[in-house]
Amino acid sequence: QGAFDVEPGILAGRNILVVDDTPDVADLLAEQLESAGAVTVALSDPQEAAELLAADPGLRSRATKSANQ
Repeated sequence: QGAFDVEPGILAGRNILVVDDTPDVADLLAEQLESAGAVTVALSDPQEAAELLAADPGLRSRATKSANQ
């Protein structure tokens, strides 16, 4: 197994916002999380991420709930 291999399905049902200032890194992380079953949004702009969270208040609570499960 490689350093980024994850168990398929281990993150099923999780919504994950990936933010990194390097778009390729954000995309790579998102791909790895998706391979484990997560639904991701990859962004490279923290302001855009903040706007996304502000536009959908439920997104933050869903993300927090998923992180605590």
